[in-house]
Amino acid sequence: MIGGVALYAYGFDRTTLDVDFMIFSTDTEKVDAIMKGYGYRILNQTDTFANYVSDDPEMGQVDFMYAHKERSAEILHRAEPLWVVGHTVKVLRVEDMIGLKLLAITNNPQRIKKDQLDIEDLLRRFHKKLDWQIVQDYYKLFGREAEFKKLRKVTS
Repeated sequence: MIGGVALYAYGFDRTTLDVDFMIFSTDTEKVDAIMKGYGYRILNQTDTFANYVSDDPEMGQVDFMYAHKERSAEILHRAEPLWVVGHTVKVLRVEDMIGLKLLAITNNPQRIKKDQLDIEDLLRRFHKKLDWQIVQDYYKLFGREAEFKKLRKVTS
């Protein structure tokens, strides 16, 4: 699980209209069959993600990001089982949530205000438990080393 509901698993109150997951790209057909079996239809699909929506408004929208690359597979393997809305679900680690937020900001700079606040909140709340090398690797990957240095000073 990724996204706003995953943040809920880490103690953040988040209003969200969808549930987000990351899955191995090899599982896309299996997930498609499951979602259609529950009455969902594809709203949008590319080689990197799919959005499913139900005609039943209580079912909401479910989004899937496809893990194609080795780094994405590592992210999924690091996911940890957490209690989310009455169920145990594998949720990405905080470090990887930060990485996805950096990806979102890089792909769409208009998201910076919201996602940057989430990153700062995650860093403040979990700074003593984080694997800082993973966090630094994400900042380096997206060319944001200067931002990392500033945030690291604030959270030390």
